[in-house]
Amino acid sequence: MSTGGLMARIKKAKTTGTLGDGFVMINVPNPLGNDIVRVVKRMTGDPIGEMHNRRQITEAQKLAADRYSHAYVISSGQSNAAIDYSAVKVDTFGAPDALSVHQLDAMRDLASANKELGFQSVLRVRKVVGEGASIKDYCKAMLGKHDTRTLVAQMNMLRADLTALAILWNYESKARAAA
Repeated sequence: MSTGGLMARIKKAKTTGTLGDGFVMINVPNPLGNDIVRVVKRMTGDPIGEMHNRRQITEAQKLAADRYSHAYVISSGQSNAAIDYSAVKVDTFGAPDALSVHQLDAMRDLASANKELGFQSVLRVRKVVGEGASIKDYCKAMLGKHDTRTLVAQMNMLRADLTALAILWNYESKARAAA
């Protein structure tokens, strides 16, 4: 898999405009083709964006979180182009439509991330980064408690998980992460 094309697609997913009241417009690749789809994203409910704005995570961790979130959305079919309503409906009993290259790349990214992280880390990253839940919501749902000590511990573990993903996807070097 060429990282040049993938890095170009990640760079295309940058914020393209602010719509006010915590909403931004983002360009993401269409899973069914080579064109770009505009998506409106709510930034106030984005825990990773808030952590980055507060300087609680580094730029490399933010890039890794964005890549994971992008892969999660594309592979789970949550993008607005997941179903092609323009396709001709044919009553056949053959195999379903093949997955697009973007969906296959997203699934490879998730598989490599899940392989790198442990079971609890996968649950934490999927809930906070993929689904956009806050650390407090994650602690309530998965651990049954949300006291300050637990929140701080889970925040530190999430930072370590994002660092592992940043190293995996070459956003950060091992030497720099250890410093």
